[in-house]
Amino acid sequence: MPSVTLIVLTWYCMLVVFCVQKAILSGIYVYEMIKKLRLRSERSRRLILV
Repeated sequence: MPSVTLIVLTWYCMLVVFCVQKAILSGIYVYEMIKKLRLRSERSRRLILV
């Protein structure tokens, strides 16, 4: 039977991996949204200038 320390350490490692994964995915989402919003604003400027 595994010791309590090993179980707690495993749980903390899983929590850290989960948080890092969420941070990376959130960063990718924000980056892509900024790209889309910039593209949309450039397109609307072109329509106004034309």
